Amino acid sequence: MTHMFIFRGETLTAGQSFPRPREGISCHFFSGMARTWKRKPGSRVYGAYTSETLKAALDDIKSGHMSLTKASVHHKISKGTLFNKMKQKHMYSVGRPLVFSSEEEEAMIEHMTTVAEWGFSFDSLDLRFLAKHLLDKQGRRVKQFGVDNMPSADWANNLA
Repeated sequence: MTHMFIFRGETLTAGQSFPRPREGISCHFFSGMARTWKRKPGSRVYGAYTSETLKAALDDIKSGHMSLTKASVHHKISKGTLFNKMKQKHMYSVGRPLVFSSEEEEAMIEHMTTVAEWGFSFDSLDLRFLAKHLLDKQGRRVKQFGVDNMPSADWANNLA
């Protein structure tokens, strides 16, 4: 895998020298891997508690050992979060719904494994075509995949 750098609009491969970036000049490193989201430093913290801490806080409130406010301070979980969990509000998963069910993804992975065992190569482009075929066969259109209903390379890299 070759690593590439983007510096002032120029693409340089690993090993090439480039000037040291000054303050305010952007220099990005791409390793050919899929993008991963990272929280910006100083941004608002969501869900900075474990499921065990949340369960302990809810147990303390339900048993009457602590009030909602005291449990919030003691377990360092926002009062709104504890209230919503107690009343079972906002229980949906966060983010965009998944395109394929876990059974469909498992079937695609099993298909890739079988084809590889037969000695044929199966790369991410083949996986994208497989997903497109499955969507087209089911008559489903996914807006994020564009007009041709073809999943992106990032989607393929994040599947496995």
